[in-house]
Amino acid sequence: MIHLARTLLHDDAEAQDVVQDVFARLLENEYQMTGNKTEAYLMSAVRNGCLNYIRKMQLRERFKHLYPLDEADDTRPIEEVLADLDRINAIVDDEIEEPQRTIFRL
Repeated sequence: MIHLARTLLHDDAEAQDVVQDVFARLLENEYQMTGNKTEAYLMSAVRNGCLNYIRKMQLRERFKHLYPLDEADDTRPIEEVLADLDRINAIVDDEIEEPQRTIFRL
């Protein structure tokens, strides 16, 4: 199971976390496995856990690119920040028509 997770994730620590999560969910739900399909179920659960992890990481990366956080703190005086906001509000009032203006403000 760990080998499959490592192959999909290319990260040993994350692979171990995914496999651990599979077992944790089994214990939480008190799931009883019977028959000879146990191995197939576990491998499918690990594969699905890896795919979910990859999707989550891709979404996180896309979000980082859409909304980059400035590493430096904004150390400008509050008066300057408020003045900038006032200028933005004036532009919105002058340039955007209703109902878009209301949507923008929301």
